[in-house]
Amino acid sequence: MQVKILTSRQKAELAVKACYDKKAEDLIVLDVRKVSDIADYFVIASAGSAKRIGSIADNLEFELKAAGARSSRREGESNSLWVILDFNDCIVHIFHNEVRKFYNLERLWRDAKIVKINDRFKAPAEGKLHEAKRRHSSKGSGKRTQK
Repeated sequence: MQVKILTSRQKAELAVKACYDKKAEDLIVLDVRKVSDIADYFVIASAGSAKRIGSIADNLEFELKAAGARSSRREGESNSLWVILDFNDCIVHIFHNEVRKFYNLERLWRDAKIVKINDRFKAPAEGKLHEAKRRHSSKGSGKRTQK
């Protein structure tokens, strides 16, 4: 049996798909390779209930392990308001909407590159997080338009 080695980028893409499969909201992928040694990518997602957070986290673990990712370390239970899944070079944060606003990881990691997610769950275009925020806020909506 041959073991498939996933790149950090592939893990991030699979994580995005697994999050969307369970109706995660406001997904964002940060490329933190140039600003941190702890990981290559952060995937940040939100959900409106602890039950949904648990469902997203369970699906993430299942999908990434099925694809060949090494076992993750999980912080937070299925009924938590913040669950972290650590796949070594890709770390996934799943927040309750209000908890995400409070911790605001996007602001904390504002020097990281934001990776835009297209419809096929791949990330072809990249730009600085604060530049992307400025573009979106200049449109007057104040909301992120990434999907």
